[in-house]
Amino acid sequence: EIKLKDGQRCFLDFAKVHEVISVSHAGKELGVAWEPPYRIEITSAVKAGAKSVEIKVGNILAAAFDHYKDDKLPSGIFGPVKTVTTETKEP
Repeated sequence: EIKLKDGQRCFLDFAKVHEVISVSHAGKELGVAWEPPYRIEITSAVKAGAKSVEIKVGNILAAAFDHYKDDKLPSGIFGPVKTVTTETKEP
């Protein structure tokens, strides 16, 4: 469980994503990232008492046909996913 102090903001930080990621809570999109930094603010969900968020990863169309090749295109989330809190406006 994440507890925020007044003025703090909370973000999900994804090390690396291929190709696009979106995060939502209770049917509301919280953010989308398609280039570094792969960081999406989740402050509103944390303040609402969320225990989970929905994460969707999308890839390029070429990856859908990539299963025919030996050297497959990367797809998904790579590396750790961390929560980051900050006191400032920008992380």
